Amino acid sequence: EGDSLVAWVAMTREGNAAFLGTVAFTVRTPEGRVVRDWSTPVAVYYDVNRRFALPLEGIPSGRYDVEFRISTDREDIDRRFVLPAEPIERTVTVEVG
Repeated sequence: EGDSLVAWVAMTREGNAAFLGTVAFTVRTPEGRVVRDWSTPVAVYYDVNRRFALPLEGIPSGRYDVEFRISTDREDIDRRFVLPAEPIERTVTVEVG
């Protein structure tokens, strides 16, 4: 959308505690070179379809692989208080125009 790559991510809370973690996106060329990394802390207290807008400034037109990762990694929370969970990773190919 315009100057941003928009990703809608459906997140579902399971169990009886909120999910506290980090969402990270990596934009790579087809050859595997990283052109942009972006991450943000996230909390999931209830089921949500969250919109993330990644700025495309400085990324030339072309085809890219966008890697998505959500994990319990958080720099602002002591690891002793983090409920462990396996990370979720997905990759999609996008065309930047």
